[in-house]
Amino acid sequence: MLSVQQTFHTSHFPNFEFLTNTFPELFRLASEMEYYYSQDHSCALLKARLFAEVWCYRAAEYVNIKLTGDSELSHKITQLKQSLLLPDYMIDELNLIREYANHGVHVSQVHRGALNSVVSVSKAQVKMVHKSVFELAHFLSFQLANEKNEPVMWQEPILVDTVCNVSLALNDNPDANLALAKQAYFQLSSIKKTSKIIQQPSNKKAYNQLSKIDLAYWIERAHTLKALGTWQLYAQAFEHKFLVESQTMNAQYCYKQAIKECRTGESHFLYANFLSATGEMQRAWTLAEESAKRGYHQAIVALQKKYYKSDISKYNYWVEQGIKYKEINSFTVYAANKLELWLIDKENDLAKKRARTALITAQATQAPGSHYLKAFCDYFGYWGKQPKKECVNALIKAYKNLPLTIHYQTRLFNILKNHSNHRKLAIEMGCLAIKLGTCKQSQPQLKFDLAMQIRDELAGSGHVKSSFMLKTLIKESANQGCEKAIQFLKLPIGKALIRDNSIVGHISTFKQPNRKKQKVAKKQAKKARKK
Repeated sequence: MLSVQQTFHTSHFPNFEFLTNTFPELFRLASEMEYYYSQDHSCALLKARLFAEVWCYRAAEYVNIKLTGDSELSHKITQLKQSLLLPDYMIDELNLIREYANHGVHVSQVHRGALNSVVSVSKAQVKMVHKSVFELAHFLSFQLANEKNEPVMWQEPILVDTVCNVSLALNDNPDANLALAKQAYFQLSSIKKTSKIIQQPSNKKAYNQLSKIDLAYWIERAHTLKALGTWQLYAQAFEHKFLVESQTMNAQYCYKQAIKECRTGESHFLYANFLSATGEMQRAWTLAEESAKRGYHQAIVALQKKYYKSDISKYNYWVEQGIKYKEINSFTVYAANKLELWLIDKENDLAKKRARTALITAQATQAPGSHYLKAFCDYFGYWGKQPKKECVNALIKAYKNLPLTIHYQTRLFNILKNHSNHRKLAIEMGCLAIKLGTCKQSQPQLKFDLAMQIRDELAGSGHVKSSFMLKTLIKESANQGCEKAIQFLKLPIGKALIRDNSIVGHISTFKQPNRKKQKVAKKQAKKARKK
């Protein structure tokens, strides 16, 4: 059994502090893994693998399984999988740790006989391993052990003591040199974003000097030591003008070199963003697809946003790719799509089973917006449950977490229109639904229902904020064939509403800033500072 040491390495973000009392041996391994996060990838992966080994035994105790004592990690994972007592996504996290740890370090012999250790896993993949370890720890502590502590969110570890990094860097540790170069780069990036500070003359000089020398020094050392990721950092530094470009070394050249060694797709996506900023959109989207094929999450999300209106087949393909590569928002999108297919054809038992399975998976992975889908199903009493109308508050609380590619506005409006205390939000959702125009067939009825909500709000408060005029909505709804709108206009109350001139709409316009005046003001301010 692993012995528990008394000293622990600390970081700014205590991701695994909840393991301290119940699982001290796992806490020790996790803290050591975070200690090596930016210093030595191979050591960090070794600690992650050891964590997975110990986790298998601890999880097996809670589900009453006896694992083979001397079996390999792959055998332990197989035994846990065959027991059917742990969710599939936990098995996937274990396999990810095992795979990346196996590829984490290789030893090769050069022609002079010296042995070189080569890390074949990038920083992005090490980050994925750390997240997987966190998911394992979270599941063990809060699901199996039923701990009462408040769950925490994973944050990238940053060591408190940077002196150790400097010492390792000066001793020719490539990862430590690269970590210090990245630290200087992020300092420059944070200062550049705070434009108010840069505008002050005293701070402008500090900005021009701060960390640029450090960045140039450490990145050159890291590049000389052949640290993986220096080409990408060079490209980013050149792109943001933190380093001075030359004829041979510039952002374009460095990005081209970076994508040759990139396996995760991160460099491809950064290069795509660089090209899109220069107007080369076709090349940018080609690189974005290359990045997504390698499983880079931001590229997958970007392609989903690109195709969700224009090409439904490609959109569904990239959603499935998001599930394959465990992009967290894709689980919510996939569940919402399956739920929508079932709501269209409720007699289809297979569609119902797929929708429920997708929803359970989204909840298990804690995907953003999954709470909204669960509250939606609870509100109507799906899956054989009693309807819970009080879930409307949960819907209002969670709808903002939904991915942008999910069209929830129409269904949320149809729920909120039955709750008078949420009428303002119902009007907002109705206006958004009409603007999106996702379902042409339901537009006439939607416009009439929105008009009635606006009328009721006017009667109650005397004013209402809406993107559409009340009378226009009723007339357009009737012209498009809504039977309720046609009948309403024939009634005395409808005729009186159309003739009522007291209902007045005001269009709010936002004045564009006068660019010429702004330029003159800036020039005058510069002259004043020089004096």
